[in-house]
Amino acid sequence: MPSPGGVGRRAGGGVDLSGRWWTAWQTFRDGEEIHSSQEASLEQSGAKIHIEAITRGLPTEEGGYLWWGELQIFDEEIIMGWYVSSEGPVRSKGSLFLALNPHGDRLTGRWVGLSYDGMFIEGWGAVARDEQTALALIERLKKQYPKVA
Repeated sequence: MPSPGGVGRRAGGGVDLSGRWWTAWQTFRDGEEIHSSQEASLEQSGAKIHIEAITRGLPTEEGGYLWWGELQIFDEEIIMGWYVSSEGPVRSKGSLFLALNPHGDRLTGRWVGLSYDGMFIEGWGAVARDEQTALALIERLKKQYPKVA
């Protein structure tokens, strides 16, 4: 089956997103906002990306867990996909919508899914080559789009 226009081409005209990255997430626990960061491995094959958390963003007792997911690059700028906990008792799972920076060095966007606080929880997400940049991107998104919960 042929791919729709833009699907299947490498991101950014040849940018390979494979490697170790840092993810940062705006999330909530008992209604309180939390920011977490965790190292993740990305393995790209064409327009498809397998992503897997290597470290926990928070201690287990604070809701931290390991996860993995699948992503797809569209039109060399949008990455959509899903994630799911890789740990048995954790129910967290959801969808990701991320924009690829034209330089291929960061992704920013939103997640929505089932979390500790319930169904349809959402927040900002960022992926960058270092932890400080990923966390700073969350703060920038919150200031740039203050009306988005």
